[in-house]
Amino acid sequence: MLFNPSSEDLTIREILKGAGGEGATKRLAQRKLDSVCFVNAYCCYANSEVRVQRFKQAAQLAASLGEISKLSQEADASKKQSEADMFKDIAPGALTKVRLKNMDFNNLTVKELSAMAYEYYHVTIPTSGLKKIKVVDKLEEPYKGNKNRLDQVE
Repeated sequence: MLFNPSSEDLTIREILKGAGGEGATKRLAQRKLDSVCFVNAYCCYANSEVRVQRFKQAAQLAASLGEISKLSQEADASKKQSEADMFKDIAPGALTKVRLKNMDFNNLTVKELSAMAYEYYHVTIPTSGLKKIKVVDKLEEPYKGNKNRLDQVE
């Protein structure tokens, strides 16, 4: 059956190629034009004012969405960097505090726990949305796996 396909099998293969295989990527530009610029599969001219206006609006919308996406990504990167800088400042004090309490993580705040996890174990724990006991558990997991890591930090 594999070495002797019927004409029906070949037809099904071509349909599937056009739907999601290599044929679909060839028609990707046309599908984008169909959905964004109101151009269908037939040849048409942009000779009416309404159609030219639609093309301009679609181009402006695409540019605006691209700018919004770029600004959003930059804001996220800036927020992550500022959070990492804050964690670098908090982590040494939190380590000293936990050493004085015989490695009892329950005496730390959520920010201090998150800072220690990020700085010493490279684990990101959200500072909001989790209860303190869950954050303690998330920090104790890498600590139990590598207890010597905190002893090496000065």
